[in-house]
Amino acid sequence: MNIRVILCERCGPCKILGPRLENIMKSYMNSVLLAKVDVDQLDTVAEKYKIKVVPTVISIKNGKEIERFEGAKEEEFIRRKIEYVLAHNG
Repeated sequence: MNIRVILCERCGPCKILGPRLENIMKSYMNSVLLAKVDVDQLDTVAEKYKIKVVPTVISIKNGKEIERFEGAKEEEFIRRKIEYVLAHNG
């Protein structure tokens, strides 16, 4: 499974979420790939995934979206989302 983080460098909540995700992903290095995408650099990604808010975090497996959330969530919320996705889509 991979997780795509859609953000932009000038976005305040994106600057908060980025380090949180990097810290959390250390626990999931063998099972989850994290990819950050800056919509200012790759606006086609925003179109493809119908991004309305940044940051948006999308869990993808086999090319299909299985979960998403928006905003700079707390670490516990993010961990619960990742655990849920892995448990149900592992």
